[in-house]
Parts: sequence; structure tokens; C-alpha cells
Amino acid sequence: MKNEDAIPYNDGYLQVSDKHKIYYHQYGKPDGEVIIQLHGGPGSNSKPKHVEPYDLKRFRVVLFDQRGCGKSEPKGLLENNTTKDLVEDIERLREHLQIDKWYIHGPSWGSTLALLYAEKYPDRVRKLLLRGVFFASKAEDDWLFKFGANQLFPDKFDDFIQLIPENKRDKYLEYLYEVAKGDDEELKEKLLIAYGNWEGSILSLIPEKDDDEEIDIEREINSSTIMLHYVNNNFFLEDGEILKDENIQKLKNIPIVIINGRYDIVTPMISAWKLHKALPHSILDIVHLAGHHGSTDVEMVKAIEKWIDFDF
Repeated sequence: MKNEDAIPYNDGYLQVSDKHKIYYHQYGKPDGEVIIQLHGGPGSNSKPKHVEPYDLKRFRVVLFDQRGCGKSEPKGLLENNTTKDLVEDIERLREHLQIDKWYIHGPSWGSTLALLYAEKYPDRVRKLLLRGVFFASKAEDDWLFKFGANQLFPDKFDDFIQLIPENKRDKYLEYLYEVAKGDDEELKEKLLIAYGNWEGSILSLIPEKDDDEEIDIEREINSSTIMLHYVNNNFFLEDGEILKDENIQKLKNIPIVIINGRYDIVTPMISAWKLHKALPHSILDIVHLAGHHGSTDVEMVKAIEKWIDFDF
């Protein structure tokens, strides 16, 4: 199903703290079954195209931009911007929209937030659909930024790392974070966009074609800044927090579907596998001809559409 021209029937802002307000938009059937999709990142944003897999005659689909992201205000604000803040914002939005329970679709970083939210508020979750599972653990962080992805894409990584001063390369994430918080706008544009391009280059099984869309420099810098804020603060989580037995057991009564690309470089299969082993009642769908991206890898698109319509 395609909803490329979908427009929201409702949108607005919700004040979630003294300084932050988040932008949300709703699509589909106002009295339908409710799905909230949590965007990836950290630092990305929700997009109208995210409703493409859903049957809008059946579902009410809720999207929102996390703190500092997209249309949420103030853009790029790092203060009071932590993982637990984002989890509480999901609950605030549920209350604001007067929703009893909802389905949660969490791709990538969205899966992290979906799991944390479900562990905190299990009675509010009807079903979890998780794609590209990410626990925000040290092992995953090391794979993505230190010794995994860059070995599979050494050419793409070299294009980026050559821009970093040689004496800063061992701790390039810390260096980029300082650049992001600094005042040198020219250096920010040069390095943070290159950093974003490096991440973007490893998303799909088949390289995405370049298009003529003009780069939104402010948005790209903002996105990379928020990502670096989370990475350099260990995603504001204890290592292994999600999989702790006292936490993961809170999900044992929630129907869960886990989708992961076999060749996902960003969130490798091992995390999806660990989650499935910890929750044997879950369904694990390994998509063999797919990487991380949920909109350009054809087989991943088919899997998402299949499981969204699956009735437990």
C-alpha cells in the first residue's frame, strides 16, 4: 500500500518541558486502530512518507519529531535532551491525544525508544513492531563507530576520516562533538555533513542513487549534532539496560514482531537475535536480501507491510 500523497488530518505542538515542545502529525482514520511510529536517529525526524506502509482506511497513524529534531522547537537544543526525556514525551503525547493503547513501530533508534517505553508502560502497548533492533549498547556503538562498519565500507569511511585532523582521529567522535557545540560554522558544515554522509552510505543493501534534491545544510548539521550528543553520552543509558531480566520480562505479554535485514550494517542481526532469545514468544523475520533501510530495500518494504497487517 502506498500513501505517497497523504496529508495529516491533524497536527500541532505539545509542550513537554519548560524549553521543549514537540511537533506531531496524524494520518488516516481518526477512530481507527492507533499506531505510533518512532523515527530513527538520534537526530533524524518524522516524514509524511513514513505512513506509506499503513492502511490509512484502518489505522490512525501518529508521527512526531523528537526533542530538537525536525519541526520540534527549539531546533537542536541539547539541554534536557536525553533518552529518558524522549520516552516520557511518548507517554505525554499519548495522554495529550487521549489514546488508551497503541501499536508501536520502532525502526532503528526508534526500536530503542519503543523497547524502553514498553518496559516503562507495558499496559499501554498493544503490539511492538521492531525493525533494525538497537540496544544502544557499547558493543553496538563500537561496531558502528570504531571497528565494524568502517571495515566493510573502508572507502566510504576514508572519504570522511581524511577530513579529521590526524591527531584527532583516534577520538574523532569526541572531536566532532566539540565542533558541533562550537561557533565555527564553516567547520561544522564541512565535518558534520561529511559525518552524516558516511552514516548514510551504509544504510542500504544496494547503494541509493544520488538525486538532485538540495541538501538542507541546517537540518543536516542539526541531525549530526544531536546524534553526537547521544553517542558521546552513551545514549544516556546503562550498558545492557534494556536486556536486564527485570526489564525485559515486562514485555513477555506483549505481542512482538522483530524484523532485521540479514546484511544490516548499522544494526547487525545479533541484537535482533538476542532480543528474540530473551523473548521466545516474539516472531523474528530475517529479511535475507536487505540492509538497514526500510524504504529503499525492496524486501524490507515487503516485510514491513506484511507484519503491519498481521493479526495476533
